[in-house]
Amino acid sequence: AGNIGSQVGRMGAAWGMRVVGCVETLNHAVERKLAALGIEAMTLGEVAVLADYISIHVPLQDSTRHLIGRDFLSRTKPGAYLINMARGGVVDEEALHEWLVRTDGLRGAALDVHENEGPGKISPLADLKNVILTPHMGATTIDTQREIGKEIESVIEAEFRLIDLPVDREA
Repeated sequence: AGNIGSQVGRMGAAWGMRVVGCVETLNHAVERKLAALGIEAMTLGEVAVLADYISIHVPLQDSTRHLIGRDFLSRTKPGAYLINMARGGVVDEEALHEWLVRTDGLRGAALDVHENEGPGKISPLADLKNVILTPHMGATTIDTQREIGKEIESVIEAEFRLIDLPVDREA
């Protein structure tokens, strides 16, 4: 329930969902901040047991590599759905594959990022009917592309200033 996760949680609360979330370091100040957004703070293990939809929003670092692995998956609520829009490697895809084929496990998963990405790479989840795989399309919204364009424009303008050329915004 960090920056992105808390925004997702806030939307869920606005839709009338009971929203639970966790952070790496929980303290009373963070707990109050999340509560103000309609998010009930708890441990990752508690989230696994309670959540019908598990939406992951963490960076990939040593502490989050395979955060969603066999141990977490073994505690998930039967019939839950897992959504990963964070980073490939946060979810142990072999463990997820194993769990998704079990009749008493997760009902399905959607991943916008993958442990092994690139040309010729095929996810071990590709053969499952209860999985949706997309090629990290989170940045393809119109607003995001507009912001990327503004950033590129700023970089180009800065480069022109470095070599003392006039910037003609009308050209």
